[in-house]
Amino acid sequence: MATASLEGLTLHVTDLDRSLEFYSKIPGAIVVVHRPGNFAMLQIGKARLGLLPHAQALRFHLEIETENLEAMHAQLMAAGIEPKTPPMKKVWGEVDFNVIDPDGNILEFGEPHGPELGGGAELTPAAASGKEAGEGHAPTNRLTPGSR
Repeated sequence: MATASLEGLTLHVTDLDRSLEFYSKIPGAIVVVHRPGNFAMLQIGKARLGLLPHAQALRFHLEIETENLEAMHAQLMAAGIEPKTPPMKKVWGEVDFNVIDPDGNILEFGEPHGPELGGGAELTPAAASGKEAGEGHAPTNRLTPGSR
């Protein structure tokens, strides 16, 4: 049986240059394609993030893991990206902080976590279809258009 692997996604952005400048400041981000005014792609860790100009950008919630959350927070601040809060522990145990990009997308930076916190778990077909509703925290590997 063939399996799929999500390797990246493309965001619609209202200003390509502004968004490319923003995402280029993330430690470890590498610009791999830049067609001024048309498209840009960055490599961030193992995934690719495309930026595509669009008059009305939809909003997403992206999750980025890092082994050293405090250092990432400090590096982003030094690069001129202002996190909304310092790293904070959630009631369900996840430690993270959020940044808002120029188009209102939420970037959640967090520590790697196991299946008990909704990360790194393989979903059963029923869970993937939403038929197994867990209590507490929703799976963190979900992209949510329109999130704010």
